Amino acid sequence: MEVGQAINQGSMFSTTGIMQNAPIVAVLGAVLFFLVAHPFVFKLVDSIIESVIGTNTQRDLLVLIHSIVFGILMFGSMYLINVLNNNN
Repeated sequence: MEVGQAINQGSMFSTTGIMQNAPIVAVLGAVLFFLVAHPFVFKLVDSIIESVIGTNTQRDLLVLIHSIVFGILMFGSMYLINVLNNNN
């Protein structure tokens, strides 16, 4: 099912099957959070942002960037899991 079809049918926001996939989602979220929120990654992103924007990068901006990246990775991973489950 494509995303557009899922939105039209209301199944994209359905909670059916959420408990079935809860352990996978919890472990995936924990691993992704560990990777995205690791201090080394924060320092790396901070140095990249400082080279683009300049010095004195606000920590709130870094947290916002990491939150967006975490959300995208979480969505993409869950979408991939859904596609792989539907192919079996």
